[in-house]
Amino acid sequence: MPNIPVFLINGFLDSGKTTFIKKTFARDGFSKRGKTLYIRCEEGEEDFTEEELKLYNVEMVTLENEDEFNEDHLTDIYKLYKPKRIVIEMNFLWDQQLISYPSFYQISQIITLIDGLTFPIYFKNMRQQFVDVIKASDVVAFTKLHDDRSSLAPYKTTLRVINSQCLYCLINEDCLSTMEAFEKELPYDLNQEEIEIKDEDFGIFYIDTFDNRPAYEDKIITFNAWVIRSDKLEKDEFIAGRKVLTCCANDIQLYGYLVRGTLNQDIPDDSWIKIKAKAKIEYNDQYDEEEVVLYPLEITKIPEIKDPILDLR
Repeated sequence: MPNIPVFLINGFLDSGKTTFIKKTFARDGFSKRGKTLYIRCEEGEEDFTEEELKLYNVEMVTLENEDEFNEDHLTDIYKLYKPKRIVIEMNFLWDQQLISYPSFYQISQIITLIDGLTFPIYFKNMRQQFVDVIKASDVVAFTKLHDDRSSLAPYKTTLRVINSQCLYCLINEDCLSTMEAFEKELPYDLNQEEIEIKDEDFGIFYIDTFDNRPAYEDKIITFNAWVIRSDKLEKDEFIAGRKVLTCCANDIQLYGYLVRGTLNQDIPDDSWIKIKAKAKIEYNDQYDEEEVVLYPLEITKIPEIKDPILDLR
């Protein structure tokens, strides 16, 4: 079976998924590049007419329930229509961790659309569903905000911690005009040679060191950190970071930096320090990417800080 590119469009009901898909079919000239199989997993207010499906060279299949989303059925659907590509409009409420695809379904891109007007309410009450979907997304697009991204500002750090690699943007009703969802503002001055990070700003700092790595080369950075020692590290190496809570108690994760050197001090595992270090950008063979590595200038042992777990909920 030949590999087939699959584009997954995710999002809550009435977030504009079908409109986005329709605009995409019309704009990108899919009809000139062979047949598209459109698999929808829910029916919204917007729908395709038979004329539109014919115009865009699209075959549409509706899956009524989660049980139909399985490898055998998806394979049968492909064999029936033999498309050049597949677009799946996913049901946001289906448990996507239990869903499996045929091996020849090659997921090319995952786009998640979110109604920006109702996002704060749903994110508060359905956080785990949002976290699971956003983690897997390449693009998260907020709809219905009409270029006003102010309501998203409180969620900037939380969303970037959930997935720092995807593009967060606003998309207008025409599905053509987009803008980044968050302004690039930092609570510290990156133009300074020395930067002190407040405890509550660690999440923003951590995300920006991934998004904007070159800017941190040779910066001298000071922050309070939890220490993690490991047999997998060299004797004079440790991790300095924080526990971060983005969803619930079961979703606590470690966000930290490799520190090379202890300044001849005893730095116990599970202790707290205030570290002042020079940042270097170095290639990590294990993860096949560059990372920020810290070389300590000063290390001071401190008591556990008031809020040891950074709560980004």
